[in-house]
Amino acid sequence: MLLTLVLRIAPLFLIYPAANGYSLLPTKSRQMPKALYNSNVGKGDDTIKELNRFTSIVIDPSLVSDSAFWDYCILPNQQAPMRLHVLGEEGGNNVNKKKNANDVLVDCGADREDVEFYEESYGVFEGKVTLGAPTSVTGLVVTKRTFDTMDAIDAFAKIILVRGDDYDDYEDDEEDDDDTLRRIADIDVSSLGELRALTICSYAYLTKKS
Repeated sequence: MLLTLVLRIAPLFLIYPAANGYSLLPTKSRQMPKALYNSNVGKGDDTIKELNRFTSIVIDPSLVSDSAFWDYCILPNQQAPMRLHVLGEEGGNNVNKKKNANDVLVDCGADREDVEFYEESYGVFEGKVTLGAPTSVTGLVVTKRTFDTMDAIDAFAKIILVRGDDYDDYEDDEEDDDDTLRRIADIDVSSLGELRALTICSYAYLTKKS
């Protein structure tokens, strides 16, 4: 019986002598990637404790296509309270820094009437776009496509990657060397709806703790 069991699990484990007999160690089943776009850390208590610490939030304007965009954006505005910053385009000249945040949202597909309504009712966004981290504890909420093209990512305290419907799983390239490694996202979520739910729990935790 014992022999049969060992034979069945042999492809998955290595058997080696130990002080108290024999032990089983799992074999290396596949090559792990050298870098990942998301850490998959923080769908529990760690995330709940982190999301209420932000003193500013910068959001990728391309996320206007997410159905929960406005529901998420008004949440930090009401709970913190603070206005969100719209991420501008990197590179070029100072023109990008002077762009109106509401205009950028409309250019990315937001309805002008929606933008004006939420601005008048809630004062959701700062007036101008930002190209960096406005405060020392800034959270960046960003799509994978935008994240891949960004250079100044280390300035942000936390990076929240919103996968969305067009998210492509990261595949390791064995020819890449260590010089190509990038910072990974601290938290990844499937949508702004999921991030909103986590943020609600985070502020509730803060209230309960105090």
